[in-house]
This record gives sequence, C-alpha cells and structure tokens, in this order.
Amino acid sequence: MRFDARLAIIKALTEKGLYIETKANPMSLKICSRSGDVIEPLLKPQWWMNCDEPAKAAIEVCSICNISIITH
Repeated sequence: MRFDARLAIIKALTEKGLYIETKANPMSLKICSRSGDVIEPLLKPQWWMNCDEPAKAAIEVCSICNISIITH
C-alpha cells in the first residue's frame, strides 16, 4: 500500500508541475525477519528548548548554596 501511495504522490506532484526528479538513495533499509517487509524510518516531531534561563537559575542556586560547578 505504501508503494501505491508513493506512486499517487508522484503522479499528483507531476500533474501540478511540482515534481522535479527521482534519485537513487544509497541508504540501506532493514528487513523484518518475520514478515520480510522493509522497516522504514518513521519521522518524529522534534523539539528544542532554549536552556539559557534555566542554566542561569541553576548557576545562581549553586553559587548561593556554595555548590561547586564542574564544566568541561
């Protein structure tokens, strides 16, 4: 079914003039030992947090409590 979806997406993009090209990908995909199916990567949403403020607060607490801060 995923191969049908890929073909449908390529067709839809081509019809809209948005499809550019197909390139070979040297990445090797793993095969499931039970089903023999390809195990494809699953995209996950990523997140990021600015740690400047929490770091400042942690350093302040350590200095007030006289805790040594080891940096590498």
